[in-house]
Amino acid sequence: MKKKKIIFLAVLIAAGGLLVAAIVGTIRSREAAERPPTIADIQDAEGIPVTLTSPSRRDMPEVIVLDGTVEPDRRAVLVSRINRRIERITVDEGDRIEKGETVIFLEKEALQSALQAARTDLTEERRNYERAEALYESGAVSRQALDRARVSRDQAEARYLQARETLGDSEISSPLSGLVSRRRMEPGEFSDAGKPILEVVDISEVEIHSPASEMHLGAIRLGQPARIHPAAFPGRSREAPVHTINPTPREGSRLFTVKVRLDNPDELLRPGMYCRVEIVTDRRDDALVLPQETVVIGDQGQEGVFLVDEESGTAVFQPVETGVSRDGMVEIVSGLEPDADVVASGQDRLADGVRVRVVDGE
Repeated sequence: MKKKKIIFLAVLIAAGGLLVAAIVGTIRSREAAERPPTIADIQDAEGIPVTLTSPSRRDMPEVIVLDGTVEPDRRAVLVSRINRRIERITVDEGDRIEKGETVIFLEKEALQSALQAARTDLTEERRNYERAEALYESGAVSRQALDRARVSRDQAEARYLQARETLGDSEISSPLSGLVSRRRMEPGEFSDAGKPILEVVDISEVEIHSPASEMHLGAIRLGQPARIHPAAFPGRSREAPVHTINPTPREGSRLFTVKVRLDNPDELLRPGMYCRVEIVTDRRDDALVLPQETVVIGDQGQEGVFLVDEESGTAVFQPVETGVSRDGMVEIVSGLEPDADVVASGQDRLADGVRVRVVDGE
């Protein structure tokens, strides 16, 4: 009797479990039927939406992009040739000066006195020579005495010229027209000979100096067109040819300086400004091009685009060889027909054989 009760309980538990499972299954089926389809469900059923584009033709320049720095076309450092105290400086940093304008005045009182003494000495020595010459002609003095008088006169002339030149060195003029870029000393300071006092730059023309590696150097030639993009003035690019290629690298590096010279009449470009320099090294005329984003990397690491198989409605990966790229476009060298329809959007979710649905570009 006890055994029959155990069997009955086991059957009852099993039946209850089956009933619960049936109820849960019914609930889940009902929830699945009532749940709205997700985007993934729709795409699995109808295909991933994509838009199409076709290659176009355009001239594609091959460009090397370098960093550049604005440098003045001409620069002058004004120094003193004598050891004197600075009495006056008439310009400050940023001021404009003209070629030949005197801008630095050194202490000159002692120099003026020295010049006056030298002038007096020269006058006396000239008179002595004239007297010696007259005496020599009369036979009163020897030829040797006349020569000594001539030497004394010549030495006095040299001292006078030196004193006059030294006095002239007390006023320093600019050798070029331009802007004062730096004032290194102030009035009252003692200027040793050769010590910089002012720096002047002429920026009516400027040079863009760009370091180029030896790999780039093989493609850069004099006269190649270059476009300069100043960072300080977006959208105001300028064009000029490559003017100079330095034959030796910069000290301590393997970078060679490439120079582009620009007219700068408005003086907007100032020394030290950064520019992006694009040098056109080659040009592909009438190249077959596509938007850069249409080209993707396939499973095997090769570049390619996705086409659409109209019969099956699936994506097909087409390997291509690309060339130069510029302004968001890339050259297609091989692997694609000129009239092919290429997936323009949605390609980042595609793989070979995935179902797709072509939609309007908007």
